[in-house]
Amino acid sequence: MYGKDRLTQPLLRMKNGKYDKEGEFTPITWDQAFDVMEEKFKTALKEKGPESIGMFGSGQWTIWEGYAASKLFKAGFRSNNIDPNARHCMASAVVGFMRTFGMDEPMGCYDDIEQADAFVLWGANMAEMHPILWSRITNRRLSNQNVTVAVLSTYQHRSFELADNGIIFTPQSDLVILNYIANYIIQNNAINQDFFSKHVNLRKGATDIGYGLRPTHPLEKAAKNPGSDASEPMSFEDYKAFVAEYTLEKTAEMTGVPKDQLEQLAQLYADPNKKVISYWDDGLQPAYSWRVG
Repeated sequence: MYGKDRLTQPLLRMKNGKYDKEGEFTPITWDQAFDVMEEKFKTALKEKGPESIGMFGSGQWTIWEGYAASKLFKAGFRSNNIDPNARHCMASAVVGFMRTFGMDEPMGCYDDIEQADAFVLWGANMAEMHPILWSRITNRRLSNQNVTVAVLSTYQHRSFELADNGIIFTPQSDLVILNYIANYIIQNNAINQDFFSKHVNLRKGATDIGYGLRPTHPLEKAAKNPGSDASEPMSFEDYKAFVAEYTLEKTAEMTGVPKDQLEQLAQLYADPNKKVISYWDDGLQPAYSWRVG
C-alpha cells in the first residue's frame, strides 16, 4: 500500500508516443488504457478465436465479481482461459506447508468447526468471501457463549460484526503480532514441552531473499540471497531470544493495536484448554510467501 513502486495509474509500453511492445512503460489515462485493451481484445478474438484471449483476475474480487467474470468469459466469449492470482499466492502457501508440515495442505478439517472454542481470522473476510463456512462459524459462535471469534485486518469489514476481538493493524505488521504471540506463549510457560521436543523442528531461513522478480530487476539484484530457500537448524534458546524483543509495548507501538486486544489474542493461543482454529486468506499469503519453518 505504501511502497514507492506501487502502481497508481495505468502504464503502457510506448515508443515515440505510440504503443510498442519493446517500448518503455509510460503513464497513460484510464480512457487510453481501456481503448487499447478493447482494440487488442477485439483483434485477437476476431483473428484467432476464443483460445487467443484470457482474463487474469484478482484473488480479492468478490464471489459475485468472480461469477460475473466467469459467465462473461465462458458463456459470452466461449473461452476457458480465466484464472485469478489466487493460484500464485496458493503456490507460496503450498511451499510453506511442505516446509512446515511435510504435506501441501493445512492441518485439520471442516468438522473441526463444530468442536472449536475459538476462531481467529488473519486477513480473511469470510462473511463475504466464504459465506457457507462462515455460516457454520456463526452458528457455532451464537450457539455457545464460551466460543470466541477474533478478526485481524487492515480495515473493517462484515466479518467484524461477529468478532469478540476485532483488530485493525498497520499494514505489513501482522508478522509482528505473530512473533509477539510466540513470545507470550514462551514467557508464560505455556509450551507443551513433551510435544515440542517430539514434533517441532526449529529452523532459521535465509533473509533478504528478494521479491521473486526477474533477475534483472533492481530490487532482485540488490537482494543478498535472491530466491533462496536455504535454512539451518535453530535451537529453542535461539528462537526464544529472537522473539523476545516482541514485547507487548513494542508490538502495540509497531502495529497500532491496543495492548488489551493483543493480550486477549495471545491468551487464546496460550490456553491449553482452548481449541483454536486459525483461518487466513490472500490478505496474508502473498505478502510473506509463507516462508515458515
